[in-house]
Amino acid sequence: MTATSHQHSLPIPWRCLIPVSSIGVIYGYDMGASASVAESLPADLGLTQNEFSSLNAIIGIGLLLGAVSGGAITNRLGRQRSLLLVAVMFTLFALGEALATGLTMLNICRLMLGIGIGLSTVAAPVFVSEISPSERRGGLIAMYQVSNACGIILAYVAGFLLAPLDNWRLNLGIAAIPSLLVALAVLRLPDTPVWYLMRGARDKAVATLRGLGHSPADAEALCADTARRLDEEHAQRAGIRHSLLSLLRPPYRRAFIFVVGFGALAKLTGINALVYYQPLIFAGMGFSGSAGKLLLPGLITLFSVATTLIALVLVDRIGRKPLMQTGLTLMLLGDVVIATVFALGTASTALSVAGVLGFVLFQAGFGMSFGSLIWIYSAETLPGRLRAVGATIALSSDFLINIVIAQFFLAVFSAVGGSVTFMGFAAMALAAIVFCRTLAPETKGRPLDDIRLFWENGGRWESSSDGEVGASIRR
Repeated sequence: MTATSHQHSLPIPWRCLIPVSSIGVIYGYDMGASASVAESLPADLGLTQNEFSSLNAIIGIGLLLGAVSGGAITNRLGRQRSLLLVAVMFTLFALGEALATGLTMLNICRLMLGIGIGLSTVAAPVFVSEISPSERRGGLIAMYQVSNACGIILAYVAGFLLAPLDNWRLNLGIAAIPSLLVALAVLRLPDTPVWYLMRGARDKAVATLRGLGHSPADAEALCADTARRLDEEHAQRAGIRHSLLSLLRPPYRRAFIFVVGFGALAKLTGINALVYYQPLIFAGMGFSGSAGKLLLPGLITLFSVATTLIALVLVDRIGRKPLMQTGLTLMLLGDVVIATVFALGTASTALSVAGVLGFVLFQAGFGMSFGSLIWIYSAETLPGRLRAVGATIALSSDFLINIVIAQFFLAVFSAVGGSVTFMGFAAMALAAIVFCRTLAPETKGRPLDDIRLFWENGGRWESSSDGEVGASIRR
């Protein structure tokens, strides 16, 4: 929504944000659970390395399908009902995983879970961006990654605690419990004012804005301004097809290149190799037992949570780009350290400690950069009706690379070794540093309405002050 003069005094709408951010917990749990059952599930079902990799790749296919359709679904059903659909799908197909009688049923359930996750990665950030004050929007969107990382940690801890039972079905199936609780919480939420106005429900938009802390006069003014913008955009771009064509032409072509490249680099730098296969990577470094292969990776992921929380606090103070560059530098250092440990190859306490340090640096850097900022950039890089489409494109690029990593990482890791593999990830981190320095917009404190000016002005902000730019748009 457009910024107002008193927006800094508005209360944060936790009643809406907590259930929406909790979607990230069940997303993270499912991702982390894939790693925690990396030994027990193949052993029980007699799967080859390639078949197990395909189990992870198929959830990536679902992620891609969900992200590709996410913009259209979110605009058609609404943000709230899309999130409710996600929570219901998580509940049903987590139970389906636990009850799977064979590989075919397990693949179907993981595909459907992936579709739900892909939809959530579009709907949740868009929901948050459309109910948050500009001054707090970045930090509140980053909550999604905090909850996602917490879900991964919970999966590792659950895997460690359940290791004596050697029961992968229980490990995957217990995700249905928090999913059901989230569904019940989301059921009680309103939709966003933007979506209500897109559907012509002005009274509901005004009521929602008042529930978010706006005065009656400000709620009416915001609705009038947003409705005017939506009418202008509708006249220019009718439907998803025209939105996509708009992104392929100036002035938004640069934005298209950014969201595609940003989404791809988020995975090319290596995070999902860790999410899916970290226990196996740790085994390759000489760690053994459930504590070394499950609990330790879970503890390391805490650094991702910590730096994401730091990003949540700082992103609206120092900006997106400084955090991005700092985080990417830490990821680059982490990849180099891990590659060096694999290259030396001699088992020793010092090398084990160095390897753990490399993973700490990588996870900390990811949480500060891609982990938190992909949701922010996907939600706020483009204006109005292009926003959901832009989020879909960024995340589709992300998930397409995810499929490749999930399917082929173990084969590459086995063929060329950890040193070459992680030096490859380091090269991608270096490419990401250059890419983001060149193309990423700084959207700190900018009302969503104003962000279009960055692209329309050739990838830079006008020299006029923020207040003058915002005022000119609102007039």
